[in-house]
Amino acid sequence: MGRDVLLAVVLCVSAAVKLCASQSGVCYSLASQLTSQAYYTQTSYTYYYSCGLFGWSRCSATGYSSTLQYRSIITYAAQFACCPGYSQVGGTQTCVDINECAPNGGLGSCQQICINTAGSFYCNCQAGYTLAADGRSCQDANECSSNGGLGPCQQLCTNTQGSFYCSCLQGYLLRNDSQSCDLDECHPREGRGPCEQNCTNTDGSYYCNCTLGYVLVTDNHNCLGPPSELVLVAFNSTALQAGWIAPIGDPNDGSLLSYGAVCRSAEGSGVQYTLDIEEARGTLLTALSPYTHYHCCVWVVTSKAIGPSTCQFATTSQDIPYSPPENVSIVARNSTELDVFWSPPSLPNGPITGYNVYIELLAGSTTMREEVDVQVLTLGHLVPHQTVGVRVSANTSVGEGPLSSLVQGTTLVGAPIYPPRDLSVYDDSITPQGTTVAWKIPFHHDTIVVNYYHLVLWEEQFGTPRVIFNLQGNMTSYSFEALQEYCTYQCMVAAGNDVYGLGPSSSISFTTLEAVPSGPPLDLSGELLSSTSYRLFWNPPTPMDRNGVVRSYFISCSPLEGGKAFSHSVTESNITLIELHPFYTYECRVAAVTIGIGPYTAKYEFKMSPAAPSSPAQNISFVPINSSSVLVAWGPPSLSAQNGVILFYVVLVSEPETRAVLNFTVVSTSVMVGPLLPYYTYTCSIGVFTAGGGTFAEAITIQSSQGAPSGVPRNIIANSTSPYDVMLSWQPPYPVERNGVIVNYTILLGESPDSEHRTFSSQEPRVSLHSLASRTTYFYSIAAGTIAGTGPFSDFQQVTTLEEAVNISLSQGSYSTYELAGHVEVCARLLIEGLDKSVHVILSTEPGTAIGDVNFIPLHNHYFHFSPGMHRDETQCVNMTVLDDGVVKDDEELYAVLSTDDPSVGLKEPYRAVITIINSNYVSVSLKDSIYYTTKATGYTQICALLMEGVLGKIMHMSLAINNTGNESLAEVLGAGYSLQSHQLLFQQGQKINSSTCTNITLSKEGPAIHWEEFSVYLQSSDASVVLSQPSVATVVVTDQDYLILLFARQEYFTSERVGHVQVCVMVSSGHVERPTQVYISTEDMSATEGTEYTPLHSYPLLFSRGHQENDSLCVAIGIQHNNCTTGTLSFGVLLLDTTGVVERAVIRIEDIDVMEIDFEKTNYVFSEAAVVPLCVKIYSGQLATELVLKVQSYDESAHGGVDYILVNQSVTFNRGHTSGDTACVNLTVKHDSVKTLANKTFAIGLSPLSEDIAVHFVHGRVTIIITYETGLSNEEASTVPVTTGVVGALVFAAAIASVIIVMVIMKRRKGSKKLLLVSSETATHPTDTSCAVVSNIGEGDSPPSCEDSAASCAVQHNDTDALIASTAM
Repeated sequence: MGRDVLLAVVLCVSAAVKLCASQSGVCYSLASQLTSQAYYTQTSYTYYYSCGLFGWSRCSATGYSSTLQYRSIITYAAQFACCPGYSQVGGTQTCVDINECAPNGGLGSCQQICINTAGSFYCNCQAGYTLAADGRSCQDANECSSNGGLGPCQQLCTNTQGSFYCSCLQGYLLRNDSQSCDLDECHPREGRGPCEQNCTNTDGSYYCNCTLGYVLVTDNHNCLGPPSELVLVAFNSTALQAGWIAPIGDPNDGSLLSYGAVCRSAEGSGVQYTLDIEEARGTLLTALSPYTHYHCCVWVVTSKAIGPSTCQFATTSQDIPYSPPENVSIVARNSTELDVFWSPPSLPNGPITGYNVYIELLAGSTTMREEVDVQVLTLGHLVPHQTVGVRVSANTSVGEGPLSSLVQGTTLVGAPIYPPRDLSVYDDSITPQGTTVAWKIPFHHDTIVVNYYHLVLWEEQFGTPRVIFNLQGNMTSYSFEALQEYCTYQCMVAAGNDVYGLGPSSSISFTTLEAVPSGPPLDLSGELLSSTSYRLFWNPPTPMDRNGVVRSYFISCSPLEGGKAFSHSVTESNITLIELHPFYTYECRVAAVTIGIGPYTAKYEFKMSPAAPSSPAQNISFVPINSSSVLVAWGPPSLSAQNGVILFYVVLVSEPETRAVLNFTVVSTSVMVGPLLPYYTYTCSIGVFTAGGGTFAEAITIQSSQGAPSGVPRNIIANSTSPYDVMLSWQPPYPVERNGVIVNYTILLGESPDSEHRTFSSQEPRVSLHSLASRTTYFYSIAAGTIAGTGPFSDFQQVTTLEEAVNISLSQGSYSTYELAGHVEVCARLLIEGLDKSVHVILSTEPGTAIGDVNFIPLHNHYFHFSPGMHRDETQCVNMTVLDDGVVKDDEELYAVLSTDDPSVGLKEPYRAVITIINSNYVSVSLKDSIYYTTKATGYTQICALLMEGVLGKIMHMSLAINNTGNESLAEVLGAGYSLQSHQLLFQQGQKINSSTCTNITLSKEGPAIHWEEFSVYLQSSDASVVLSQPSVATVVVTDQDYLILLFARQEYFTSERVGHVQVCVMVSSGHVERPTQVYISTEDMSATEGTEYTPLHSYPLLFSRGHQENDSLCVAIGIQHNNCTTGTLSFGVLLLDTTGVVERAVIRIEDIDVMEIDFEKTNYVFSEAAVVPLCVKIYSGQLATELVLKVQSYDESAHGGVDYILVNQSVTFNRGHTSGDTACVNLTVKHDSVKTLANKTFAIGLSPLSEDIAVHFVHGRVTIIITYETGLSNEEASTVPVTTGVVGALVFAAAIASVIIVMVIMKRRKGSKKLLLVSSETATHPTDTSCAVVSNIGEGDSPPSCEDSAASCAVQHNDTDALIASTAM
């Protein structure tokens, strides 16, 4: 055995080594295979490993040893494997290298660098780090550790993580090699070193330099600056006085030698100076020119350098002109006038202030002097051919300059010396382009001959001659043509002869007439103001083209895209065009208007900017594609309404409830909208956008296709209606899970969830399953379906069918009683052995089954209760009330019948019994009410008598009598003194019980009446068969005051079977209560709908105490107990009664889910903008079986005065168990929209439930929030602000009628109401501070439960009107 094992080991190892060497990364090992042989005792496994001999492989050989009972058999097989560091490729015998560096972003298990190798890897580190002993992590290398802590640095070395840096000692700088240091010669003297101003260090040396305005002297260390505060002052016309301050200090110990200076004029000429040191504080810069502007500079000259200069501007003083005026000349103007002309002197030496003209009339005569300020002088009053000499000098402000040389001139000989006479214009000859001028010959000596007239015409506006020509001497008029329209001309006419020239002239002005402009306005241009407005502006025509006064401009425009052209007339040279079409191109022309319209400008073209389209997208349609997508398509607006290039369309799809919005931006005219909820209605609005904005179309409604429901039916209820039948009912899935219209339901039914199921179908949320096995448990699941498919099935639930029926019958088939007894005992009998549960059956009268033509009043149901443990033939009995209809007959019969809503109960014969009623022969009569009200204005009141018991077999007469109250003092105070003649009350034969007869009594009063009077009326009868019952005496109250109206606070009330009660309230609709007034609330069982059979309830009173005012209310909790198991919404009636009968009818609706009546405690809240007010919500009826969250939401559309308030806290939560009277509050914070006015503002808020499991009905619906602008008011103070006047008036009125009791006037108020007059039939005997009524289903003789014991909500009312439950009329 041992030898075989050793051999196996040797073979495995050798084979493994050989196989590993055959292929890279591949290892073949030997594995033993057991040869099949019986009777082995145990199997053991031994493993052998061989570590690689080639470095890249690691092979293993595995030996399997099986020890048999007699011998051991070992076999071997080669097994394929990959070496470590390699992985096998699929199911092949191929191995590939594993890249150990791939994970961790290429680092593998290394900290910094990972290098993969064949079958392995190794780690490395970045520069500045060394590999740690673990071969994977890196540690910092300290480069400063060598060289005594200096490392590669010359002076200082600092080690850092992964690197190092060198630095130098103080006074040294680090060189560019970042390791060695250089001595910083500039370090002393705050970085100046040996330099006077600036020092710059260099490698191994340094150099000095100076700041701006200084120069470095030759020692290369010191700086030389300019002189400072140079001042130049004019000394005279050829010199400037100069002064300055020498540079601070003497940098060369007395080497300052001199100053240099230079002055240069604008023409470039200049004088340079060298100045001694002593002249620095004041020297003359001479040899300058008079009245010349110089730029002078001064600098320092030392032995080492020439310093920078300081400069200033200065002007020398004026002097007399150095030269006379030039170009003096004389021109003979005519025979008596000479014109003298000259030019300024070439050396004026200052501004010329005037000229002196010296005139020598005769040789050697005295010279005349004329002073002028212009360069021309006319010498007049001379004689023909007279010679005159002239000299001219110029003046400055200093004095007069030299005279010019003498110049002579001579006047002309024989020219006329007078101008033409009476020069004029013919008025009727003036035209736009011409006129005629006329004159007379001048006065002249016989020796002077006029050969011609010289005419000169020039335009005054431009001052240039227009026409110059000569006319023959015999012409004394001339017509001008081709003149400028509407232009003023100056015309000059002078006479002359051929020998001596022209004489003096006459002149006249005239203006040509206006004409139509000959040229258009100039420079027409414009600017874009908006997409619909554009401003045009222009300049008038040229003056030559205006031809008159431009009174207006005419503008003509037309759109190039087509459309109506338009025109305007303006007086200004600009116009703003409005109401233009966006994105249209317009052409406009402008013409000037004088006496007519001139030529137009060239067409000016401009394009309007784009704007939002003026109409929305057209022909919007949609096609549902599937349950989550809808294709919406549309057409663009008409071209004229696009107002630009349509860039894109925006499609907004909003979900109405959550207000979530899907936004799509497209360039096409269709879009696939999604994802949508299946079969859900959305609003879709499409906006068309240009560069100028967008326009949205009115939203349309779109709807996705139906889909299969995504939710299961809810609130599944299963009832076994018999041992062989099961009724299933449910509610559809939640609306958001229906995904369409539910058209059918599929029901699976089996004896276990996994067994084979029977399939049923129903179109309604209910189904009856028949032919089942009794007392058997079934499992059922339900799924809803739409036209798109069937949704998921609900979880399996179970229901067990009933066992065999429990049999019950009446104990006998007939009973008898007397009519006056009013009841009969009826018993039911158990017909099975050993009752194991509680059952009950109902006993009721059977309408229409009476014998003897009897019509009995419908009676209350009675119940037989059988308890567990009862045995066969045991009975249960009840007293059944019977009331005949009052008609006198012989013995009469009706039937009582058993019924049950328990499907396990079987009714056996006899389950129907006849009841015989034995007749009796007397009647009981009373007054119908104990108090009657009327007014003086009415003048009568109706008194009624009521048949209480018995039947009338004859006509019966009753009478009324009147007496005073018996209280003489009261009668005296109230002035009672009414009288009454005998009034008859007639009962007819055959009248029934509870029927009445009435008569009107007329009021007859002796003496005056005041606000309140009363008297008594007595019922009387002489018939012995008549018994008077109470009340037989009534009080008649007469008043002249207002009326009182009591009504239901609402016309509908809601509750559920689970709650078991509903709170009904009566309110003071009008008037106020002056004395206790009692009304009654009763159910109306005959008004039940949809198969409801609610137990008839008793009437319960509500007492209104004195002081109750309008809108005060009292409430009663009416218990609900249904006789059958039904689903859906059911209803029955509730009546408001007074002593005269039904006043009003309301409806109570019963839901099969939780129903709550909830609303705000108040109908309006008033507070200031700064207030945070607790806003409370109250449960008026119902009890919560789960949590209810109500959303508080605002209605902006109800805001008045521009208010836009924002609600901050938006939900109110009621917890499970909250019931009638409980409240929940939330702090309401509003933010104003900053539109502050001195007036109150309002907006509305309302509630909406966030759960569909509870039916919530709101009493008011919405309430009003009033925001007063008086920020200091609290909610309570602010709530009194609007009603102050009313409260004061009410107090004054109440004080005036404190002793007056207001009664009620009959009048119509609400549609469907019988009447609104409610009066108390008796005075309340219980305390008036609390009114508590709990109505439940109780039988005859039972006592109503107390407030403390009742599970229903009890309404407690106090005289304090603040504690009343306030409701508004619906």
